[in-house]
Amino acid sequence: MPEIDLFAILNILLVIALLPLVVWATLAGLRLALRGCKARSVFKIMLHDDFGARLERWCQAHDYTARRTPAGEILLQQNMLNPLSPTPQLRICHQEYHWQIEAWIDFFVPKAACEIAPDTSNLLGKQICKSFKVELNLLLQLLEHPEMP
Repeated sequence: MPEIDLFAILNILLVIALLPLVVWATLAGLRLALRGCKARSVFKIMLHDDFGARLERWCQAHDYTARRTPAGEILLQQNMLNPLSPTPQLRICHQEYHWQIEAWIDFFVPKAACEIAPDTSNLLGKQICKSFKVELNLLLQLLEHPEMP
């Protein structure tokens, strides 16, 4: 009769039982860490004659895809290789005397989709948004708007 290694079986059962608990606790902690994050940053940009050309140059330089909605809004999304990675997005709409730009990062956490503003004060949010904030500041410079601090 073969010997049964009860210690090995106990270890396997322990890992199987604890793994979902560890994953759940990690995701809950991540959601809790991102809870204080501001959802979107909003900028009002003065009208420019060449706004479209400036925006198009920036999109090409930073690998963003633009599409227009039936309401006339412009939605920009950075082309990402991994669909689960944080995705920088911008929504641009024309108001009477200015353009309004909303900027955020879509961040997927299972059972909760999060939006994080690039100028958030949350420490984890700042780390996630670091490169997007640099790109967005370049766009704001290009459109003659003050940078985010």
